[in-house]
Amino acid sequence: MTKFGPYYGDRGSDIDQTIQSVKRVAGIKDRTFIVSHEHAIYHGAIAKEAERYLAVIEQRENQLCELLRKPKTIEEIVAERIIYKKPREPKDFYEFGEQQMISKHLERLLRTERVIIENDHYQLKQ
Repeated sequence: MTKFGPYYGDRGSDIDQTIQSVKRVAGIKDRTFIVSHEHAIYHGAIAKEAERYLAVIEQRENQLCELLRKPKTIEEIVAERIIYKKPREPKDFYEFGEQQMISKHLERLLRTERVIIENDHYQLKQ
């Protein structure tokens, strides 16, 4: 539930499954929730926090779509730092995470036919 938003950069992660999972947890009527990172204990409903948390995914995807108004390679997209916003150390670790999560967005956008790929360049479908 961090301000950073969901991490879905590992091999088995899927953005749509992440969204479904967070919504399912947000719908649980319980008094206390324990989550990882930052504010670890929530008392009462967490629907608003979950909504804010998931909004990060949409924000990232909107930024990516805006960037893809012109054709870009994966390297050019990663260099924009949509996920991590600024250079971080260790550089290789954060660039790998950026590339993995951007790739998940690109897969999703290709699957929904919002983006096309031509000669290793991704572009928003006109």
